Amino acid sequence: MWYANAVHFRTQLDAALARTIGTPHVVVLDAIGMSDIDFTGARSLRQVLDELDRRHIMVAIARVGERVRRSLARAGLLARIGETRFFASVNEAVTAMRPEET
Repeated sequence: MWYANAVHFRTQLDAALARTIGTPHVVVLDAIGMSDIDFTGARSLRQVLDELDRRHIMVAIARVGERVRRSLARAGLLARIGETRFFASVNEAVTAMRPEET
């Protein structure tokens, strides 16, 4: 995620959230295609996290590479998201973040 696609990322996420029925519990970001995150990308992701926090929607990230993980750490986003919300696969993230049945 970088300056050239940060706005597109936010637009696509907003559109996906608008299409959901009811309130989503979690957003899983599949980071397999991300090779880096620059200042603008980090700022955009921080804004997304702020908005999702306001809406009480958790975030998980799947298939993130070490380079992106280091960029997230430098931006303070790794700690904000939490190490326990990074997963090896999308399926693992969805399964782990699924709300408990009551």
